[in-house]
Amino acid sequence: MCPCLTVFVALLLSVVQLPNALAAITGTVVATGTYNGAAINSPPVTVNVDVQDPAPVLSVDSRAVSATYVQAGDVVTFEIDVTNSGNVTLSGIMVSDSVADTLVCPGGGATIATLAPAQRVTCTATVVVVAADVAAGSITNKAEASGTDPAGNPVGPARGGGTVFPTGLNLVTINSLGSGDPAPNVGDTVTFQIAVTNNGPLQATGVELTGLIPAGLTYVSDSGDGLYDPGTGIWTVGTVAAGATVTLEINATVDAGTSGQTIINSVAVTGLDQFDPTTAGDSLNASVTIRIPVIDAVDDGSAVVANGVAGSADHLNVFDNDTLDGALFAPSSVTVSALGQELGSYLILQPDGTIDIPPGTPRGSYRLIYRICDLANPTVCDMATATVVVEGPASIAGTVYRDSNGNGAYDAGLDGPQGGYTVELITGGIVIATTITAVDGGYNISPAPAGPGYRLVVRSPPGDITGGISNIALAPGENLINQDMAVDPSGVIYDALTRFPVAGAAVNLADTVGNPLPGVCLTDPASQGRATGTDGGYRFDIIPGASPACPAGETRYQILVVPPAGYVPGVSTILPPMAGDAEITACPFDVVSGGACQTVASNSPPPPGTPAVYALSVLLEAGDADFIHNHIPVDPIPNKANITVTKTADRRMIRRGERVGFVIDITNQDASAHPNLTLVDIVPAGFRYVSGSATVDGLLASAIETGAQLEFNNVDVGPNQTVSIRISLDALSTLGPGKYTNRTRLFDASGNLLAPEAVAAVEIGLEAVADCPDVTGFVFEDQNRNGHADDGEPGLAGVRLATVAGLLITTDRYGRFRVACTELPDKAIGSNFILKLDQKTLPAGYRMTTENPRVVRLTASKPVGMNFGAAGGRVVRLDLNGGAFEPGTDQLKPKWLAGVDQLIEVLRQEHSVLRIIYRMAEGEGDLAQKRVDAITITIKDRWHASSERYPIEIRSEVIE
Repeated sequence: MCPCLTVFVALLLSVVQLPNALAAITGTVVATGTYNGAAINSPPVTVNVDVQDPAPVLSVDSRAVSATYVQAGDVVTFEIDVTNSGNVTLSGIMVSDSVADTLVCPGGGATIATLAPAQRVTCTATVVVVAADVAAGSITNKAEASGTDPAGNPVGPARGGGTVFPTGLNLVTINSLGSGDPAPNVGDTVTFQIAVTNNGPLQATGVELTGLIPAGLTYVSDSGDGLYDPGTGIWTVGTVAAGATVTLEINATVDAGTSGQTIINSVAVTGLDQFDPTTAGDSLNASVTIRIPVIDAVDDGSAVVANGVAGSADHLNVFDNDTLDGALFAPSSVTVSALGQELGSYLILQPDGTIDIPPGTPRGSYRLIYRICDLANPTVCDMATATVVVEGPASIAGTVYRDSNGNGAYDAGLDGPQGGYTVELITGGIVIATTITAVDGGYNISPAPAGPGYRLVVRSPPGDITGGISNIALAPGENLINQDMAVDPSGVIYDALTRFPVAGAAVNLADTVGNPLPGVCLTDPASQGRATGTDGGYRFDIIPGASPACPAGETRYQILVVPPAGYVPGVSTILPPMAGDAEITACPFDVVSGGACQTVASNSPPPPGTPAVYALSVLLEAGDADFIHNHIPVDPIPNKANITVTKTADRRMIRRGERVGFVIDITNQDASAHPNLTLVDIVPAGFRYVSGSATVDGLLASAIETGAQLEFNNVDVGPNQTVSIRISLDALSTLGPGKYTNRTRLFDASGNLLAPEAVAAVEIGLEAVADCPDVTGFVFEDQNRNGHADDGEPGLAGVRLATVAGLLITTDRYGRFRVACTELPDKAIGSNFILKLDQKTLPAGYRMTTENPRVVRLTASKPVGMNFGAAGGRVVRLDLNGGAFEPGTDQLKPKWLAGVDQLIEVLRQEHSVLRIIYRMAEGEGDLAQKRVDAITITIKDRWHASSERYPIEIRSEVIE
């Protein structure tokens, strides 16, 4: 064994020494010992130890413990790691977080007493989420730590932070232009559809969008979810559930002056309680480009008119086949000007598109070049030509006769021809031709200028109008024959006792309240109030539709008679008229079928002992037959003036169900008595005698009841005596408002009338609720053209309607109208009420989809409704020529026939007017019209077979 010493050297320095240590420490060690008693020393060993400088370092690391947050009020947690990353112990470490609401370190509070090198302590910070955090889209905490080193020097602050993101939702906004409005015109309504969908996963609250109506549009209405303020453009939605969609539709009209402009509607989300990170890509703009209209002026084919006719509205209107944006237009929406014409300057173009042809224009073919411009866009124009052919005049002929059998037709050998009568041809109130009938009653007016709206008038030799025909249309060169005219009077005024005609009676035709009709309503204006001649005849020829006082629809008229001296005022009470109105259309009392409507067969008064049937109130409308043989009796005044009969009612006005008393005084002014008289009281219809109520001079008396008559027999009146008879009548509850007259007659023992009839009238007052119904209605845009006002179909504002009495009504902004207390209906059967819509007041291009005019039946106390529908339409044009038909026939070639079904499908897409234009080749003559008629029939048959959606309207024209 060798004497060896191993030396292990360790250099230990205390921490306290480190601040004073050098960069390196060197130590030398020698080991000593003995071996076998001898001293042994080891070799010296040197040990070097590096010594570092003090390096106090503090680090902070923060991280989010909560994965996410949703909304305000949620709590987010962060962990903050504070680590001594240096080589000396740190003390008094203060931890803070400017974002956190709370911060806690181990042991409580936000302080760490000491941290040895490499030691780490974890603190916890919490944040309560607020709305700004949701809007910011993230929360990042801001942690700090500061301490001191062993020498008391500050260390830090060290900073760190962690970020947490919210759980977002996807709120998608779509702003689009409503269907059907890609290029509206000025004045049209456009619809913006805004849809907001919450694609989740969270519920969205506090949702608000802003979309102010842009310049160039005027707000009209809105509908949908939430609340829209058109003044601020703010759409307040509120809450949208995950997966739900809310919508808003805004309707606005296009302002004038915007043609050609592109208008952009912008919408943006301006309020939301949650975070939406996916707003990029949302569609928030919708644009609409306002159309610049297009005018298409189309050449007008040859309109044929007769030489010498002034005015041509019914002959040619250049606007009939011109269009603005593919539709017919109102003349007020364009300007038109004549640019020149061939063959002089005879044609006169009017602002409404009609062409006037002055009287005396020579025969020939005239062409006029014209230009149409859109009034709203004066640079939008088009040109075309119109052709007018002036031809020779027409003629008209017939016979003037007395209709002995009242059948309304001239029967040669039976009816009496009338020679020496004057026949006049009249248009616009001007007599343009006159002739005198021959011995055989025949007449012929030639030449007669062609045209519409003529009427013939027959005058008797004294000059009175005794007949006529209205609404005659003459085609150029037409020979219109068999225009026969009867000159029989409407009736005869005659004596009720002798049955002889009465001269000098004035007869008027009046409306329901007794106002005589204006002269424009009658073929002979002078027939009003004209005194009867020795034949007692009177005649009225009404022109339905000539005035609001005589409309085309069924109307009630009264015949008023003023007898001459020697007759009792008014018509006969001895021979009373038929009850109610004489309805001429059906004429249920007609005694000779066919022809005119007549109450008796003869044109003379009924002979004594035969019934007298006549009417004082008639219902007439356009198209009714003549009403003749309506002979009206009048009563002569009795010759015995020494006895008078007077009658009074105890009240003038009563109500239904009330009782009224009458006093009849018989006064004898003779010095002799008048015994055995008979008094007959005629109870008015709707009243009932109160049994036992009769008294004679205060004593109860018996009255014999026979239908509506009360008879008091054996009445004795002494010299210079007055006998008073009293009766009571009950007004039945079925009575309608109006005046009711109680009549009394006094007869002697031989049945002679002793005194003029005594009358007393009472009046049933009008009860508005019970008697006078209201008519209400709605003018609507019939979007599906089914003729019914369906839910959601809007009203049309500013549309004008008219009654037959001339009352004008205008719809309100919702298309509604009301006619209060229209008229008093017939208490027994009701009355017709007619209302007509003025189609010129509809929006341009709109057509009626319901009947017009409309007729409803009015009955007391029952309100009535009537609606009118209209919709925009289009014109589909079909151009044809001979190449589409088999040669020489009106049969379509197979390939063209197959195309008819395609045309039917086009017509079914939208309510349309089909216009067929056939271009005639030279020599085709009548074949061209036959071909047009054949294709028209084919289209109508296919249309009906295709389960037609609306009544098809087809217009056709043959041009060269």
